[in-house]
Amino acid sequence: MQEGFPLPRWAWRSVGAATALGLLLASEVVGALGAVVAFAVAEVIFDAADLER
Repeated sequence: MQEGFPLPRWAWRSVGAATALGLLLASEVVGALGAVVAFAVAEVIFDAADLER
């Protein structure tokens, strides 16, 4: 079992921002909003998992 999140937080957030930006540039506003929400929810889940340890 790995301890903590396997990627640095800055890398995880960069992937989320790049995904949302790419979708916005492709005029996919709903997709970009979905990506932002998904990455935000993942942040909350990983924070909760880190607090439980």
